[in-house]
Amino acid sequence: QLAKAIKELEEFTPHLCLSDEIRESTIDIYCNAFRAKITDGRKTACVIAACLRLASRQTGRPIPESRLTQLSGVDEAKFHRSDLALCDELDIQSHLSRPKEYIPFLRIQLELADDGCEAAEHILTTVEGNQSFVGKDPAGTAAGAVYLSQEENTQSDVAEAVGLSAETVRQRIKQLREVVDGV
Repeated sequence: QLAKAIKELEEFTPHLCLSDEIRESTIDIYCNAFRAKITDGRKTACVIAACLRLASRQTGRPIPESRLTQLSGVDEAKFHRSDLALCDELDIQSHLSRPKEYIPFLRIQLELADDGCEAAEHILTTVEGNQSFVGKDPAGTAAGAVYLSQEENTQSDVAEAVGLSAETVRQRIKQLREVVDGV
């Protein structure tokens, strides 16, 4: 079962450009889940994706949930059930990531320059705490900030990188412009 889990993780690695640290943390979480019998009766790809989500958050470099649920063999409902089981049974506190935390992921996915990332982080700092973004996917907000801070990638490129629709990213871009111009 562990070998199958590692194989799944290795299949996900090129799609998400996973670091060794995130991969090791994912396997640690999976091993803990295996010992606690959380993996029994669950689809391995869904459990690994849920472990990967938790590991990426623990390392401070979250992966957008929508990217994880797009991976081959990952059913969204089973992914969510696995994630809840891992958090409950292993007593892992799952927090909502802030938009700024998605910048390292986007930097790798879109091969962004440092100045573009710094500009995106500045935009996100400016709008931090604004009620317009409450309830919005923080990865989408980060994608909007990245789009506004560079010229190399299209809205579609940025949307694909976070696993959201181009329309969702367009809406975040519009909101970001409104808030930043109002500051």
